[in-house]
Amino acid sequence: MSGDVQVRFCERLGGRLPGATRLIIGVHGSKKDCQDIKEKLGVFLRDTLKLELSEEKTLITNSSDKARFLNYEVKVRENYKIFENKDGEKARSGNRCIALFMPRDTMRNHIIKKKIVKDIDAKQWQAKARDDLQNLSDLEIVEIYNAEIRGLYRYYGLAENVSNRMDTIYYMMEYSCLKTLAGKHKTSLKKMRKKLRDGKGWGARYDTKTKKNQTRFFYDEGFAMMKVPYRDPRTKKIDPKIDSKPNAAIYMGTTELESRMAAERCERCGKENVDFHIHHVRSVKDLKDKDEFEKLHIAKRRKTLVLCKECHAMSTAQQATASNKSRAKLTAKAKEQSRRAKASLVGTV
Repeated sequence: MSGDVQVRFCERLGGRLPGATRLIIGVHGSKKDCQDIKEKLGVFLRDTLKLELSEEKTLITNSSDKARFLNYEVKVRENYKIFENKDGEKARSGNRCIALFMPRDTMRNHIIKKKIVKDIDAKQWQAKARDDLQNLSDLEIVEIYNAEIRGLYRYYGLAENVSNRMDTIYYMMEYSCLKTLAGKHKTSLKKMRKKLRDGKGWGARYDTKTKKNQTRFFYDEGFAMMKVPYRDPRTKKIDPKIDSKPNAAIYMGTTELESRMAAERCERCGKENVDFHIHHVRSVKDLKDKDEFEKLHIAKRRKTLVLCKECHAMSTAQQATASNKSRAKLTAKAKEQSRRAKASLVGTV
């Protein structure tokens, strides 16, 4: 166990311990030395701390093979190339050093989890859209992809092959994002990319209270191997959350609806600083483009509209009128079917 783990005991309830502690021990010796250390560690945990050492998870791995630790692959590098150090002296600086690697299956598992590839077993992967994100705004979609890419990179940034692994994930994520946006706007990927192009990159455009026509670019910070301490490429400040898990859920809330309500403006007539109501429909795809409000829903691709009291009353009245007409048609149709059934029954008799 690491030395900073504090174990406190309670006389009445027994031992109070932190969560499972993971530890890797490097031994410069034979396999027998490793087995002896493992046995002594097991005795110490059992007799002193009243804990059991997991035989299934406690493995002995040769330094030439890759050991799995915290989802990294750890290996002793064997590099016999001769380099010149900063003093001009020749040395094998890369030999017999501990190196971290990003596993290949991590890349595959991430792609499967996010469902951004049509067939994971295909020889050549093809990106696909994420249908669960198409109801969000363009800004939220780009922010979610950026958060997922940045979070994965920050965790595996210490790996020597992070650039190679992340390049593949980045390629699939970028095309999946473009296909998601293209599916939302009912257009092609090529047209979508051309529309969002801004200089050398592309991104979602948005407005703030002080600035108009801003662009949130798709991730473009690269995947260079990180140094410790890690500095954020945007702020140039030391970031203590180098391996923090991305929280993409913050971009999937009701922020768009809240921002439209905060604007205090009716989306139909434009009235401001009056009481507002939220008009909603079950599904946009079921609308028939019959009245003004259905046209607004279809044009904005939203199930909700922020309306003033008068416009909301008007929309409700139109819905009630349409419902009554539909009910009257169904009643007339049912009566006609009943009349025809009676007529055929009389004719049969």
